[in-house]
Amino acid sequence: MRWAACLVLMFASTGLAATSDGFIYLSSTNKISEYTTSGAVAKDPLISGQPGALAIANGNLYVTHGGNTGTGSVALCTLSGTLLNSSLISGLDDPHAIAISGTDLYIANYQTGTIGKYTTAGQTINSVFISGLIHPTSIATFGGNLFITTVGSTFTSGTNGEYSSSGSPINPSLVTGLGFFPNSLVSDGSNLFVACTGDSTVTEYTASGTRLPWSLSFGN
Repeated sequence: MRWAACLVLMFASTGLAATSDGFIYLSSTNKISEYTTSGAVAKDPLISGQPGALAIANGNLYVTHGGNTGTGSVALCTLSGTLLNSSLISGLDDPHAIAISGTDLYIANYQTGTIGKYTTAGQTINSVFISGLIHPTSIATFGGNLFITTVGSTFTSGTNGEYSSSGSPINPSLVTGLGFFPNSLVSDGSNLFVACTGDSTVTEYTASGTRLPWSLSFGN
């Protein structure tokens, strides 16, 4: 899974999602492209536009579109690029991240510091499921709980917090002192990988927040 953490860092300002049958979907400034896990181009562009974060569930692709003051949204597309619903979820505030667990869909609203909870069909469960965060940038589901990275108020005050599936805080400061702009988070089913764009690093942690000796650093 460490290769995936590397990819998250390399494309931390974009969206990245993968299927179990060996395809990677990558969003950039004005398109979504499809690749094989060996790096070969499958289709480029798959979808044109201004996409953000990506998630895959039920054979479909969920795509966030930025926008402040309630203008952000999530679109639903097929994996072949057909648009099914341009506004499956709307009224979002700069949605930086999206994560899916079963039929539950979570969205991080960067500007308002909230996590919204929805169904994969687009129904609202709680638009303010978790609040009081300082610029949440990524979400991962792991062991039935939510892990959320935040930028924090200073360059080195980023955190990775743990919350229950009901939204209750377990440990909002599970990991503290993350580097500049920790905006990507993935789990391999055992540990967590946090990518910080500002200092170009990927660091591995256990689910209890212990930093492991393995890490990567890339020159800018």
